[in-house]
Amino acid sequence: MKIALITTDTFQIGGRFHNVRNRVKYLHNFENVDLDAYFIRIKDDLFHQLLFKRKKMPIEDITEVDGIKYKNLWINYKFIDSVLTNILGYREIMCKSQLERFVSMFSHYDVILAHSVEGKYIAYRAKEQFGVPYINGWHGTDLNTTPFKTKKILKLHQQLIYAADYNLFVSKKLLEKSNEFTENVNKGVSYSGILPSFVPFEQSVISQLKMDYNLSNKYIVGFVGNVRQIKNVLALPSIFKMVQSKLGDVGFVIVGDGKLTDKMKQLVKNLEVKNVLFMGKREPTEIPKIMNCFDLLVLPSLNEGLPLVTIEALACGVPVVGSNVGGIPESIGEENTFEINEEFERNISNRIIEILVNNEKPKVLSDIFSWDKTIKDLVELCKEIISKTNDEK
Repeated sequence: MKIALITTDTFQIGGRFHNVRNRVKYLHNFENVDLDAYFIRIKDDLFHQLLFKRKKMPIEDITEVDGIKYKNLWINYKFIDSVLTNILGYREIMCKSQLERFVSMFSHYDVILAHSVEGKYIAYRAKEQFGVPYINGWHGTDLNTTPFKTKKILKLHQQLIYAADYNLFVSKKLLEKSNEFTENVNKGVSYSGILPSFVPFEQSVISQLKMDYNLSNKYIVGFVGNVRQIKNVLALPSIFKMVQSKLGDVGFVIVGDGKLTDKMKQLVKNLEVKNVLFMGKREPTEIPKIMNCFDLLVLPSLNEGLPLVTIEALACGVPVVGSNVGGIPESIGEENTFEINEEFERNISNRIIEILVNNEKPKVLSDIFSWDKTIKDLVELCKEIISKTNDEK
């Protein structure tokens, strides 16, 4: 079974990139699966490089991630493309004519797995031209916000969903979101899994790690993710302040970086929150070590698909408290999530305090969050779709 997986260069987007790379890793090792993975890479013009302070990208044919080679599909992204697509909304997708050039490359595959709107468009056109079936993967922002930017973009997403042989969503909530603008057909949930490294460590190991990271407080509350608006990170300093005022001996750890880092640091200073450690972006292999140092993880996001950090924390034996958005309640339980309103910060703070004081054990992680199960189900779905396509020819 020859499968192509297409995604966009998402090295800076965290959750979606880690989700896709793990799918690729497990698919690559699956018996009787011949997988080719593709990155759609953006080559910025000089104006974009100067405006967004981006370095000139080396134009390479192959990018290696986790020992797996991804074939690069380069598109030239000019300032006019940005204006017409993202600002004015005259175009439903960037660089459509350039994407068309890649379609014929996928004519010989049995099935295509598409994990970005650009990848979905290529798969959509490959099905139109060559009859190659495709499966869409939806992760969060790509469905929660992107389709609603303009009517043209919404129409394109409707086409991509209806034309696909199947659509897989990382949470039930995300699937329900798609029902706002498409019928409930050809849809299902494909949960993320956790890597074997996310397990509870021995207490002696945790004690040494806390010494290494200089974490000496009685309680450690952490956040892991991109420091940007969609994660609602500017609510964290106020939450930290409320927790610290009740518990006293508590420290806070922020893992990740982003545009709001400086503003967040200023809020921490203004509110006089003590013992806040900004660790910046860390390698994925280090995250299990850091999470094992936490007594609780907090995730106050404004929008989510199903964040990996919630199930990773639970797998490490760490309780999680968050906002009642997207798939967060599906992983950590309704009782640990709160509506984002004027009482949100107080409600989430009170729950954090309650868990820490009572030494509550974390919710048991459901066995549905397993890469082995997810990929096995995906491969079976691919076989069914391929068989059906061959029967119809």
